[in-house]
Amino acid sequence: MSQLTRLALQGDFPGARAIHRRYHPLMEINFVESNPIPVKAAMAEMGLLEPVWRLPLVPPKAENQARIRAVLEALGLVSRAATVPRVERVHAAFAN
Repeated sequence: MSQLTRLALQGDFPGARAIHRRYHPLMEINFVESNPIPVKAAMAEMGLLEPVWRLPLVPPKAENQARIRAVLEALGLVSRAATVPRVERVHAAFAN
């Protein structure tokens, strides 16, 4: 995003537009469910945080998790081979 901004401020709108178009699917998938659920799910997929869900947050629906993963794979942000099963933890009140 900093490169996109830098290019736009330098007047390189074609360069900024190319970056925007590349990452637009990621921006759109961030709103497939209530914010910040998709962002947290994507960050967990990338190994940036643990997939721990505390109320009022809940894990994304399985189909949305798959869509998030597909966008991350398409952008090269996660490896297609890295399909290691993850253990999601949820708050005790939600687990029952």
